Amino acid sequence: MDIARPDIATDKLRRRRIIVLGAAVLFAIIAVAIATLGRSGRPVERDSVWIDTVVEGPMARDMRGTGSLVPLEFRWVAASTGARVEKVIVPAGTSVSADTVLLELSNPELDEALMAASSALPAAEADASAKRVSLENQLLDLRSALLATEADRTIATMQADAEAELSRRGIVSGLTSRQSRVKAEQLARRSDIEKERVAKFGANIATQNRAENARLTQLRAIEARRRADVDNLRVRAGLEGVVQQVVVEAGQQVALGANLARVAKPGRLMAQVRIAEFLASDLRIGQAASVTVGGESVAAKVSRIDPAVVSGSVLVDLRFDGELPATARPDQTVNATVVVETIARALNVGRPGAARPGETVSLYRVSPDGDSAERIDVAIGRVSADRVEILSGVKAGDRLILSDTRAYEGAEQLSLQ
Repeated sequence: MDIARPDIATDKLRRRRIIVLGAAVLFAIIAVAIATLGRSGRPVERDSVWIDTVVEGPMARDMRGTGSLVPLEFRWVAASTGARVEKVIVPAGTSVSADTVLLELSNPELDEALMAASSALPAAEADASAKRVSLENQLLDLRSALLATEADRTIATMQADAEAELSRRGIVSGLTSRQSRVKAEQLARRSDIEKERVAKFGANIATQNRAENARLTQLRAIEARRRADVDNLRVRAGLEGVVQQVVVEAGQQVALGANLARVAKPGRLMAQVRIAEFLASDLRIGQAASVTVGGESVAAKVSRIDPAVVSGSVLVDLRFDGELPATARPDQTVNATVVVETIARALNVGRPGAARPGETVSLYRVSPDGDSAERIDVAIGRVSADRVEILSGVKAGDRLILSDTRAYEGAEQLSLQ
């Protein structure tokens, strides 16, 4: 027969209660740990973050950029025609005059064109000369005919006058006298016609001469251009200075207008630097700047601001106020600082990497004991290269973590260790 064991059922119930209670305790411990972690924050090495203190006082707004020294006066020497580089005569770094030949190019087509133009010009000049002589001979013939007609007219007029007198005396008939008068008048009209022919032919000669001269002028210009094209195959510097670059080599084919070399005057340099786009909006012509050249700081002023934005930055030209160090060279890397303004009184702190003017950014404020940091929103005002104006969110004396905290995104608190 079965024997009732109530103690076994009691033990099972007790074990079940212990398991449920243990699970509840474990869940509570996990919840407390999570809540504690949320309050104490994600652990962060103190030495791995940049902490700065908010101050209230003067704030210098400046912009910094990196660039290089470039010549104020330089010239790119370009190919005046398509050609082949035969020889590089002057290497980079050589001092040259304006007439120094830097390279020799070749183009057989230009040589042939010069030969054709040079032969066409003498032929055209000879043809024009022969035509001029022929026209002048024709003009002489017309003048000779005019002289003969005028002589005949004079004789006929004299004869008509004489016969008119004889006719009055009855020696010559009136018919003969009138015939002589008609002949004289015909010769007079013929003489006028011959004069007009001479005048018009003379005008025609002048017109043809002008046309021939224009044609010869055009041929001479073509010949001069062809000769200049061939002469330009000996590429000259065009500027007294130093050859900075020769961008072609012997055997290379170059197109019309291609850059061959750059010549610059080394004594006159300016700085070209790039400044971040979000800072460049406050740049103005004439603002003071300082440029570090070979470890020395040289005063300068903003002379030009490029209107284009390239890769998030703006190109700025800086003209120097004084002499550059003797070590200054074209293309030398320089650092520049442009002073925009000085704010007399502002709540400011070091510039977080992501800070932009007028934005609200999330930063971590360090607790007074320095063991933790909480996330806060900070309104940014004006921005400098290394400092920002704070409009709201903190007060003077607060310490902020300014280094990149994207790795802690989502954490409301940090635990500094």
